[in-house]
Amino acid sequence: MLRLMGYQVDLAVEGDEGVGKYADALEDEIPYEIVFLDLTIPGGKGGKDAVRDILALSPEAKVVAISGYSTDPIMAHYQEYGFSGRLTKPFQLNELRTEISRILSN
Repeated sequence: MLRLMGYQVDLAVEGDEGVGKYADALEDEIPYEIVFLDLTIPGGKGGKDAVRDILALSPEAKVVAISGYSTDPIMAHYQEYGFSGRLTKPFQLNELRTEISRILSN
C-alpha cells in the first residue's frame, strides 16, 4: 500500500532489526519519515519495546502501532506508549492514507 502511495519502503522482520535500520538511517542522515511497528512479533521484539528504542534514538520519531488486536491497551492509549498513531488490522488504503496525513501534518 505504501508503495502504491509513492513512498519508498524498507522492511524489517522484527523490532531489533528495525531499530538497527533506524539507527543506520539516522547516522547516514537519511532518517525515516514514519515507522510502522506491529505490536506482536512471534519470536522477536514487538512494537511496544521497539518504539522505546526508536524514541531513545530520536524523540521526534513518528511511529505508528499496528495490531490485529483492537482490545490491546496500547491501541486504546497509543500516545501513552510513545506512538504517534495506530492502525488496526486489517485496514484499508484510505485508512492508511488518512493516518499518515494526520501524523505528518502534526
